[in-house]
Amino acid sequence: MKQLIKKLLREGLLNEGASPILYHFTTVNKLINILSTNSFYLTSNIGTGADQIAGNKAYYISFSRSKSIVQGYGNKFKFSGAARIKVDGQKLSQNYKVKSVDYWQYPKTPDMMKHLSGDEMEDRVISDNDEIPNANKYIISIDILIEPDKTVNQKLIDLAKNLGVELYFFNNKKDFAAGLPKRSVKPNVEDGEQETREQSIFDLDTIIGAVSYKNPDKYREVLNVIGNQWKEEIDKYHNKLNYYLRPNDDYYLSDLISSLNNAIHNARSNSNKLLRYAIKELTLDMRKNNVKTIKDYLKHKLYIGKKTQEDYNKELNNKIQNIIDNTFKKEIGDLNYSVYDQTETYENLFQFKPAKEFITNKVKEIKKYVADYVLTNNNMFKNSYVLSNWEIKDALDLRDDNFEANRVANLLVDVHSSEILRPLQMITWNIDDFYYNEVKRMQEEEMEQWRN
Repeated sequence: MKQLIKKLLREGLLNEGASPILYHFTTVNKLINILSTNSFYLTSNIGTGADQIAGNKAYYISFSRSKSIVQGYGNKFKFSGAARIKVDGQKLSQNYKVKSVDYWQYPKTPDMMKHLSGDEMEDRVISDNDEIPNANKYIISIDILIEPDKTVNQKLIDLAKNLGVELYFFNNKKDFAAGLPKRSVKPNVEDGEQETREQSIFDLDTIIGAVSYKNPDKYREVLNVIGNQWKEEIDKYHNKLNYYLRPNDDYYLSDLISSLNNAIHNARSNSNKLLRYAIKELTLDMRKNNVKTIKDYLKHKLYIGKKTQEDYNKELNNKIQNIIDNTFKKEIGDLNYSVYDQTETYENLFQFKPAKEFITNKVKEIKKYVADYVLTNNNMFKNSYVLSNWEIKDALDLRDDNFEANRVANLLVDVHSSEILRPLQMITWNIDDFYYNEVKRMQEEEMEQWRN
């Protein structure tokens, strides 16, 4: 058993200590940014469905419950320059919401669990803020894997020292996996600044261009932050959206989605302040407009200042519902003759309770039938026959041989079922009479708005 424990410790499959410990894997370049600002930078919750597992918070950062570089998330960090930050998980959970997640959601079968990435043992901090300040409050120590003959930037060592953070360097994977301080080595150091890919901000124009598209106020606001030197590139992106972002054109839409998603992927965990500002503005704009995917976001941008199919559907439904109400009111008002049964006389047909119940219930059915079709229609001309006079009558059984209408009529003297059905049939006629011309008008209006 003792030998097994030593083996697990050596391979990093068993955590030392009994207190809750978490690990954040990163690179030396990103580690320098973390220590320079003394902040953990969270990733925007924009991307694949897996990125949204932890809930509706806007930002997250991933930690592993295991320090292993053999199994789980750490399996990807076996290269020179890999860094493993040991974090006080208990203290972190006192100030932030931490949630266990299964990123890939693989089935926990024996075969799947044999794979090194079968379970990433991930805990996430989820937050509405894009950074965790005072990172040194939570950092216990940092392990770094280096090549035996490679130098280390003095800046890294100085930053850690100033924050009171212990750095341990290991010059082979075996010792790095174990993470035992007694096996750490003293690195060779060099002075000077180190250029990193973190400074790349090539995607800024794309992300800011999407945020500021069709929003002059936001455009002026972001230029005040990032500088007018980006104006030309952002204007080019706006022109690209003007040209390619068109209704019912999935070919170009797919290309725009892909390019914006790539820009987000490259930028969202970047520590560059301008890129983080851009991602934050994009995240806020998506949440403000209640969209969760880039596809829906671009479609939202497309229809700013334009009527959407949903807008036309709501408008059409409201107009038809008014026709139903007005026709119903008029037809009931025209029932100005008295009727009677075996015991009582009624001023009009609608005062006879069984007739009133039958008619009002059928009116409700017509209104629901119309709304169910119109409000869910993605093409206002598709299957338009559904709202024809005959179609509604057949669908809701409003013909003269309606069993219930005949039953009610037979309760009265000299009343035919057609008299009971007339208000309902007039409603269906008026819907039919209105529908075609109104939809044709809407179609012409919809086409015209894209000519401007």
